[in-house]
Amino acid sequence: MKPDDKPRQNEDTAARRIDDVFYVIDSETSELHSFNKVGSLVYELSDGDHTVADIVAAVVEQFEVDTQTAERDVLEFLEALIAKNLIAV
Repeated sequence: MKPDDKPRQNEDTAARRIDDVFYVIDSETSELHSFNKVGSLVYELSDGDHTVADIVAAVVEQFEVDTQTAERDVLEFLEALIAKNLIAV
C-alpha cells in the first residue's frame, strides 16, 4: 500500500459509531467488527477521499504517537481491513 492510496469502506457493510467505537457488520458474513478509538478513526477516514498519508497524520496528531509507529500500525490495520473485505484500495 502506498502513501497516496485512498482506502474506502466497502459499500456492502453497515457501520455505526457509538461514542468512540465503530461497529461494522459485513452483510455477506453477518460478522460484527468493533474498533477502538484509533481503529475507529482509521476506518472513518477510509472514505475514498483521504490518503493513507492523511490517515497516518491524523493518528499522529490525535494520539500523540510518532510517525513511524503510526505508519506501521495504520498500514497493518488497513491490511487487516482489506483481508476482511471491509475496505478496498
